Amino acid sequence: MINLFLIGSLLIILSILYSLLDKTPKGKYLSLLNGIGIALCIIPAGYVMLYDTVLTLSFNIYPYGEIWLNIDNLSAFFMIITGIMGFISILYSKKYLLAYQKSIYYLKIHKALISLMICSMLWVLTVQNVLLFLIVWELMSLSSLFLIIFEHNKKEVLKIALEYFIIMHISVLFLLSGFVIAVLNSNNNLNFADLNISIINEKLKYIITILLSIGFAIKAGFLPFHIWLPKAHPAAPSHISGLMSAVMIKIGIYGIFRTFLVFGLPQLNFIIGLLTLSLLSCLWGIAQAILQSDIKKILAYSSIENIGIIGLGMSLGLLGLYLNNPIIAILGFGGSFFHILNHSIYKSLLFYCIGNVYLYTHTRNIEKLGALLKKMPYTGFLFIIGAIAICGLPPFNGFISEILIYMGLFKGISMHSINYSFIMLISIISLALVGVLSIFAFTRLLSNIFLGNHRIEQHNNQKSEQTPRELFILLFFILIISLFPHKSYLFVSKPVSMFIKDAYSINVYTLLQHLSYHLLFFTGLCILIISLRYLLNKKRLIANSETWSCGYRLSKQNPYLTIIENNQEQSASKVLLNGRFQYTGHSLAKSFYSLIFPFIKKKENKKEIIDLFPQDTTYHREYCDNYDSLITNIHKFFSQLFNKFYIKSTNQIQGYLIYAVLFIALTIIITALYTFIKT
Repeated sequence: MINLFLIGSLLIILSILYSLLDKTPKGKYLSLLNGIGIALCIIPAGYVMLYDTVLTLSFNIYPYGEIWLNIDNLSAFFMIITGIMGFISILYSKKYLLAYQKSIYYLKIHKALISLMICSMLWVLTVQNVLLFLIVWELMSLSSLFLIIFEHNKKEVLKIALEYFIIMHISVLFLLSGFVIAVLNSNNNLNFADLNISIINEKLKYIITILLSIGFAIKAGFLPFHIWLPKAHPAAPSHISGLMSAVMIKIGIYGIFRTFLVFGLPQLNFIIGLLTLSLLSCLWGIAQAILQSDIKKILAYSSIENIGIIGLGMSLGLLGLYLNNPIIAILGFGGSFFHILNHSIYKSLLFYCIGNVYLYTHTRNIEKLGALLKKMPYTGFLFIIGAIAICGLPPFNGFISEILIYMGLFKGISMHSINYSFIMLISIISLALVGVLSIFAFTRLLSNIFLGNHRIEQHNNQKSEQTPRELFILLFFILIISLFPHKSYLFVSKPVSMFIKDAYSINVYTLLQHLSYHLLFFTGLCILIISLRYLLNKKRLIANSETWSCGYRLSKQNPYLTIIENNQEQSASKVLLNGRFQYTGHSLAKSFYSLIFPFIKKKENKKEIIDLFPQDTTYHREYCDNYDSLITNIHKFFSQLFNKFYIKSTNQIQGYLIYAVLFIALTIIITALYTFIKT
């Protein structure tokens, strides 16, 4: 059965070659090749989850030795999500890239890189050899890097790509450090299964767990390793942003889960630290999302918030295992894996809706958008569904995963230890606050994009919207999980069973079944109310009247605010309201910023008004991420440090040989010290 995975991978590689060699811009059979290849890759994953088994395959590759491929319930869960979301991204990209048909050569490379990224992620989930794992991990990072620089003609995009490249290799440095220590202390075994058996020292396991977890956390986007994420998403095309947010950052989560399976349950202080970072990620991510004006940056910070929720469920599950409380463990892990599934669906939907908005308006600034619901009704409707889901509101799927985490936290309050009860209480309050702020953030985003009047003229005369069918596939997934959460739990419980064997004995299924009845009733009630309102208003005459314009009058010629034109007051002109009368995204977020201004810096660029009759003035504001400033300061420090070495350079070959000799001597000293400590 696992041979199908190899055949599927081969087909995806053939699709890469086909994309590069195909002379037609559309790539007629590209989606078909990718679709068949991805389907063959995830069929073994479906088999594993259906029959609750493990598929393994070993073969020898020089110089790596024996290579093991392993598909268990954890790998299978992530493989199915990666395959389906990856294929939907490929389908969506076909229409999204039509606007870029002028550069056919770059389009061919771009399409090939999408296939390479999906294939490398699938191999990350199956490979059990340290060296090959790092190679496919690097392939995943490099392919995503080149996908980000699709618009390589922009200097800003290249700068962001360079930062992404550096941060991803800092992640690799931590992974390499952890794996090297593990391999050296396990008789040079390279397979994951042998590492835990060979390493006896528990403190050494703990150090390895910390190093690997940091490396994976950088990829996942946990605070304070998140700074690449809000920059990479806006720079990348929307189908790549959706793929990165829905799938790639979850590969980091997979790595953390796999680390726990290989090296065992971490110590209590690690669990509390992970829980703290998760809560901070939630709060910081959603706070930044409220203040941003770039649509994709808002969704990027929202991804950080959702990664925090996933981490919270993970921490709760680990704490349940540590305290030998299976109910808390199952609710925590169940909520975490459920949220991984849900976030991959509705975040893809939101990014693709934003992609439609960008293609229609050619801007990502919410201060320049508005009134798009009438012009893009399908996109607006789908975005509303995704926004309700991501806020964790019933009856959609985001509510299901969060309610499981809430139940686990409330169950933890009843524990006898006052310390653990206090931790659970703080977590509940923080998660509730995050939920309220999420509603505020997406209400602000939704109202500024789709409601009100348009703020710019550029999208008034555009052609009608074209909503790809792939978005309705995602809507279908949301509805299925929302209305039948107990059936979805059968899928989610499989990876949970990797951590606790009693995953099926706890009656979560029955609980979710009762919840589904309430959600069906709630959904039916909402549909009934909307239908009654429509029928009652169908024959009523709706009177239209002008909105009060605050005492100002507007001319028909000038779309902006005008009180006097040609030295004469326009007393007879009809009042025409426009975007200048509306709340802006900044004005909605201003009151929130006044509460948290000590924690977030604001940069302002404005021209002071001095004269009585001033000319046109400009004003620009930007809310800064303090962690980004910290990284900038660290970069300056090392730049100055390396510049000192550069100044002392002799510009002669003898000088460079001295540096080489010093480096070799330092390597020998470190090796000798390590050997001495080990003996």
